[in-house]
Amino acid sequence: MTPTDILTDIRSAISDESSVRWVDATLRRYMLDGEVEIVNAHPEAQYGLRVSNSAPTLLAANSDSFTVSSEYRTALIHYVAARVFGEDSDDAANAALSKMHFTLFAEALA
Repeated sequence: MTPTDILTDIRSAISDESSVRWVDATLRRYMLDGEVEIVNAHPEAQYGLRVSNSAPTLLAANSDSFTVSSEYRTALIHYVAARVFGEDSDDAANAALSKMHFTLFAEALA
């Protein structure tokens, strides 16, 4: 699964199919953050490691690929949606959407 593969699903979840509200760079940054959260919760989810000085480095930090398995795709989508709606959390509806997506993220990791 590559970031490009999943961007369409994320944009659908956040109702931004035309890339009007959030640029790809922001979504990719949140995707990397989500990858880190997933691996922290489930180290077995990480199938590609780059080892440098005996410390694993996430490949997504250095390439256009994810190191988490595709079974965590839904969790990643909800993580990114929660983050983007959290940006506008001063609006009550977006705050509720952010909370909902964080809950769905946690459930997808369970």
